[in-house]
Amino acid sequence: MAVAGYSFTLDTEAECLSAAVPESEHLSIVDPQISTTLIPQTQNPAPMNGSGLFGAPPEVFDGNRAKAKEYMRSFKCWWALNKEKTVFNIPYKWVALYLSYMKGPKIEDWAEAQQEFMND
Repeated sequence: MAVAGYSFTLDTEAECLSAAVPESEHLSIVDPQISTTLIPQTQNPAPMNGSGLFGAPPEVFDGNRAKAKEYMRSFKCWWALNKEKTVFNIPYKWVALYLSYMKGPKIEDWAEAQQEFMND
């Protein structure tokens, strides 16, 4: 696919999609009903979730095994978007963050035991 001289490829085998575009070449696409102009941005776009991290965090995992793979995939994609952030560079912090999205009677005892093990 090509847009305004930029070409994009899609790796259908990848677990998570990401693009490496130099900061100086980030683009904003204006609503096509108003204009068809591509406007270069001069600064990074704002994080989507208001926490300084990009992308949507994973949904809370309640211990339902049928949703475990989706939780792990979602967390890995979120990590890929934010791998330069401190919370994802320090193993203790990213494991604590991972555990913080585990809530509910099926998983809370296990998550708490993992957190206690890390604190020892």
